Amino acid sequence: MINNKIKYDGRSADLTLQWLIKKHGEKWEVWRQYAEEWITNQDVGQQSRLDSLCIFFDIYLAGKAPWTFDITTFFEERKNEWQASNEDFMSAILKNTKRGDNRHTVEIINHIFYFIDWLLDTYFSERGNNGNTLRLYTNPFKKQTGKKNFTETVYNPLPYRYICDLRHILCPKPRGNF
Repeated sequence: MINNKIKYDGRSADLTLQWLIKKHGEKWEVWRQYAEEWITNQDVGQQSRLDSLCIFFDIYLAGKAPWTFDITTFFEERKNEWQASNEDFMSAILKNTKRGDNRHTVEIINHIFYFIDWLLDTYFSERGNNGNTLRLYTNPFKKQTGKKNFTETVYNPLPYRYICDLRHILCPKPRGNF
């Protein structure tokens, strides 16, 4: 279901993501704090990352899996129950927004992949015996490659002889302008 009503809750400029608490309640505060910390540490592309977080929280988590306000339930694998995935996230984006299946949608998924990676590395990992960082959970999202826009044709070009013949048909005078 596409929601045609435009939301003016300040989410497009709010790096603190306060709209998440106002709209969905205090139980989302931990997610909001982590997202705020991540987005404020981004040097480039803050707007596209903020947009990705808004879609992730509003459409995907709160809209599709509201019990994931507890972060550990987002990461825990459950048999025969909902589990976050690229396909599920893509489906939610296509169904609930006006976005298409293109490189911008892939970019949203990749931003969330990097956010979850950062979250796992920063807050959900432990030091191993040999000093390596061991994640307590796995990232349910996979990095995607963007859709390619091919600018070249796969067909053979017209032979030059045909082009010359067509030029003589269109402009039969030898010194005429083509």
